[in-house]
Amino acid sequence: MFERFSELAIKAIMLAHEEALRQQNNYIGTEQMLLGLRGLEVGVASRALDRVSVTLVALREEVSKCVPDGDDIAVDENPEGPSFTPRAKRALELCWDEARLLEHEYIGDGHILLGIIREGDGIGVKALKKLGVDTSELRGYVLEELARV
Repeated sequence: MFERFSELAIKAIMLAHEEALRQQNNYIGTEQMLLGLRGLEVGVASRALDRVSVTLVALREEVSKCVPDGDDIAVDENPEGPSFTPRAKRALELCWDEARLLEHEYIGDGHILLGIIREGDGIGVKALKKLGVDTSELRGYVLEELARV
């Protein structure tokens, strides 16, 4: 599934996995994916999130208000660790769609952020909105950053 992902995109997914474990959740949702992207210190997503002043600390705090640690929502049990929620899976499908629309042969960290934004109903987007982020503006910043790479 991740063969077209850039190194940064894979790192973001690994950080999302770590966030899920840190939160003692058995799933990776759009909120953990967003935290994984914010955890990157470089890249398209990091620069775009910097432009809307979203810090990792503020995002973690907002996510914890939405989903307390250890809140295991119903997902398939996976002995290998947390599995993706349906919304997270949809965001991953949409990030590939975003990459194709931009005629990119890879999925980068910016594409993942575009997929989360486009999915629109996940806790990741809800947390961004509670932090005062205009997701349309953020999308524009991501597209600007992708045009530079």
